[in-house]
Amino acid sequence: MINSYTLHYFFDPFCGWCYGAAPLLHQIKLLQNDFAETDTPLQIRLHPGGMFSNHNRLQISSQFRAMATSHDARIADITGQIFSDTYKQELLLDTRRILDSTPPSAAIIAAEYVAGRGLAMLHSLQQAHYISGLDITAETVLLQQAKKLQLDQEVFNDSLIIAHKQINTVIDDSREKMHRFNLMGFPAFVLESSTHLQNCQPAGLTPNTESSFKALNHQPFYGQPTAFADYLKQLI
Repeated sequence: MINSYTLHYFFDPFCGWCYGAAPLLHQIKLLQNDFAETDTPLQIRLHPGGMFSNHNRLQISSQFRAMATSHDARIADITGQIFSDTYKQELLLDTRRILDSTPPSAAIIAAEYVAGRGLAMLHSLQQAHYISGLDITAETVLLQQAKKLQLDQEVFNDSLIIAHKQINTVIDDSREKMHRFNLMGFPAFVLESSTHLQNCQPAGLTPNTESSFKALNHQPFYGQPTAFADYLKQLI
């Protein structure tokens, strides 16, 4: 019998609380590296939920700016994450700016396809948005972030084309899973525990796998990434 674990992460590139959760993901990535040296592997699967995709695209307005400013201040206070003056005084004042989750989500999926760097791309795009005030829906910005991550440009470009064709299906699948697990918003974490019953199968047949899912309450751990990793360790 072999046990394995997958941490499913549901997010959106424009979700402020997902930005607040970035240190938690960084700590989990370190934990994943530790588990790589054991017989209990830990995988991380990314599920973009398309908060501002398709008909939910959102143009910056004074109402949105007021709401975002209030939430951002609370996120910064609880998590220590930085929302720059460029973001607050330029991006949030640009009423021509349209928030569209689809392009950055496709870039994250493309980076995951290319080199398993989807999480790194998410963090890079969050910094581009909240620190540099860049338009992370623009293809030039997405390509800049790929270059920053030292991804092969030609391979990434090809992968991005494929990801754009698949992203709506990916988002629909994320939303279906969120409904199944009764997840009410972003970010959200679900731990999948799988038991592979190898010894019960005749030779040459695929092992049976039994899986269970547990939605994690991450909210008490904002600003406490080490404690969140310890909490996850206790479940593994």
